[in-house]
Amino acid sequence: MEADSTIRRLKTVEGHLRGVIRMVEEDACCIDVIRQIQAVEAALNKGQLKDP
Repeated sequence: MEADSTIRRLKTVEGHLRGVIRMVEEDACCIDVIRQIQAVEAALNKGQLKDP
C-alpha cells in the first residue's frame, strides 16, 4: 500500500532530521550539516505523493 510506504519514508526522514538537530546542537561542521539537510530534502522530495 502506498500509504505504508509513505509513512515508513516519513519516519525515516524524521529520524534523519533528529540527527541533523543533534549535529547543530553539537556545533558540527557547517558543510556536514548542509549535506545532511540536503539528504533530508531529497528524501522528502522522493516521498511526494503523486496526483491521482
